[in-house]
Amino acid sequence: MSEGHLLVWWMRVTNLRDVLESKFPDELDFVSAKTSISGSFEVKVKGKLVHSKKTGNGFVDSEDKMGVIVRAIEQARKN
Repeated sequence: MSEGHLLVWWMRVTNLRDVLESKFPDELDFVSAKTSISGSFEVKVKGKLVHSKKTGNGFVDSEDKMGVIVRAIEQARKN
């Protein structure tokens, strides 16, 4: 991944993290970003994987994908 692509990718992942943390302050175990050739990252809540670009969920680039993550977080809050 070139330096320019890495910067754009990092900004998108950081924005995703910020949006999720603003909706669920102090409730996410973590949102991790791993730099690699594919720019993979994972979102976990209470240790449960709710989104992984690495395993095929892709980047969170639509309201549908964000909705899946938000619903998974809300479900984890109930447990």
